[in-house]
Amino acid sequence: IMMAIAFLVIFSGFIPTQGYMTSINASLGNISLFIVYFVLAFSTLITGYIVKLAGVRVSMYIGGFSYCVYTAATISSKAELLLPASVVIGVGSAILWTAQGDYLSRCSTQKNIGFLSGVFFGIYQIAGLVGSVGVGLLIDHGANDTLVFSILTAVALSGVCVFVFCRRVDASSGLGGSSIQGVAEHPLKATFKLMASKRFFFLIGMTLFSGFSQAFYGGIFPPVVKLT
Repeated sequence: IMMAIAFLVIFSGFIPTQGYMTSINASLGNISLFIVYFVLAFSTLITGYIVKLAGVRVSMYIGGFSYCVYTAATISSKAELLLPASVVIGVGSAILWTAQGDYLSRCSTQKNIGFLSGVFFGIYQIAGLVGSVGVGLLIDHGANDTLVFSILTAVALSGVCVFVFCRRVDASSGLGGSSIQGVAEHPLKATFKLMASKRFFFLIGMTLFSGFSQAFYGGIFPPVVKLT
C-alpha cells in the first residue's frame, strides 16, 4: 500500500508535466518525450541487473528521484537541461518499474498476487486525475508555468520520501523466493532468454497498442485541446 501511495504522489507530479510538455514546449516537448521512452525501452534490458546490485528499495529511490529531476528541468524548459533530464528519467523509469515488480512479488504469494497487483494499479491510476485536476485549479487561479512546475516538482519529491515507509522485504520472500530458485543464470542472460519465449511474443501487440495510445495521449492530444 505504501509503495502504491508513493507512486500515486510521484506520478501526480509527473503525469501533468508530461501532458503539458508538448503544448507548452512545442517541438522540444515531442523530442523530449521521444528520448524518455526510447531510453526507457532499451534500459529495461539491463535494469534487472541494476536492481539486483543496488537493492530494490534503493532502486525505487533512484528511479523516483529521476522523475523529480525531469519535472524540475521543465521549470526553465531549456533544451540543455530538458534533454539530459529526459535521458535521466528514461533510465530511472526503467529502474523504478523493475523495482516495483520485484518488490510486489516479494510481498505476494501465488494466491494474492492478482489482488495486490490490482490494488497497486488502482491506487496508482488515481494520479492522472489528482495531478490534472490540481494543475487545472492552479492555472485557473492564475499560476504561471514556473510556479506550476515548481509545485509539481515538490509533489514528486514528496512521493519519493514516501518510500521511507516501505518495509524491508527479503529477496527470498513471497514469489521472489520462487524466482530465485527458478532462475539461476545471470540476470542479463535471463532477460534475453525471456525475449525469445512465446509468452513474450504474445505481449508485443499489447505493448505496441500501449505505446501508440500513450503517444497520442501525451504528444498529440494536449496541443489539439489547447487550440480548441
